[in-house]
Amino acid sequence: MEFSISRELDSPRETVWKAWTTQEALYKWWGPKECTITDCDLDLRVGGTFFYGMEFSNGTEMWGIFKFDEIIENEKLVYRVSFADKDRNAIRAPFSETWPLETLNTVTFEDHNGGTRLHLVSAPHNANEHEIKTFNGMFESMKVGFGGTMMQLAAYLKGEI
Repeated sequence: MEFSISRELDSPRETVWKAWTTQEALYKWWGPKECTITDCDLDLRVGGTFFYGMEFSNGTEMWGIFKFDEIIENEKLVYRVSFADKDRNAIRAPFSETWPLETLNTVTFEDHNGGTRLHLVSAPHNANEHEIKTFNGMFESMKVGFGGTMMQLAAYLKGEI
């Protein structure tokens, strides 16, 4: 199964694309509201990476890394995402030993009612049966996490953060 979430944004597609594809913008909005980005390094090219570190209000730190597989400017990003350590090595999720080591995410950007419709689809990548089951059981949590991240994006686009 795939997880998907969409968000309609009042900003033009090119503006939303820039928010997703510039390091300075990602540093300001990426992640849920209760976290602060502590590391942010973007190499936007096929084979490039986006590495980030987050610190949550309770002091917990977490890192992640994207590896870009496809980039179509202003239209689509396809990347594999993993939890990571400080040295950018893919690691198991801190909350589950059976979470997939990688997920494959596709983000599309479409013109919609004078703004942009952003759509994200995520699925386990090279995962075993247990990892797929764990992923499929986490959809409600992913709605909260990705929903909060998209709220941050909307606030950034409105100039609120």
